[in-house]
Amino acid sequence: MKVLLLSHGHLAEEVKNTAKMIIGKIENVDSLPLVEGANISDYEQNVASLIHQAEDILILVDLLGGTPFLTCAKLYHSLNDSEKRHIRIITGMNLAMVLEVINSMETSTLDELCDAALRCGRTGIIDFVKKSEGRENE
Repeated sequence: MKVLLLSHGHLAEEVKNTAKMIIGKIENVDSLPLVEGANISDYEQNVASLIHQAEDILILVDLLGGTPFLTCAKLYHSLNDSEKRHIRIITGMNLAMVLEVINSMETSTLDELCDAALRCGRTGIIDFVKKSEGRENE
């Protein structure tokens, strides 16, 4: 199992570095930034190479509709049905999600890891003031 973090700029690298600072050694997690002025064709080839190196891969992307996401979506649609079963793509990457995924990698299937990332992403974002005042449903 591999995890690939993709983002605009160096966000993916810094999320990985921050996760490493919090939990220590990280294995089977790669990050690939899309920096300003990058050649999109080269970026796509780099993403494809990382995807094909793993049997199962969970890709966490910063932004739905951005170039890193569109690159993954394009590559996903180029795969055959058998290959598609081994890849998941989730948008809205954040630190809490990445920490949950890294901590669950050893004991989870790809589908379980995907579910954990989605759950963590959804439950980890709150309006503290409304929640503390009991108004979170407003």
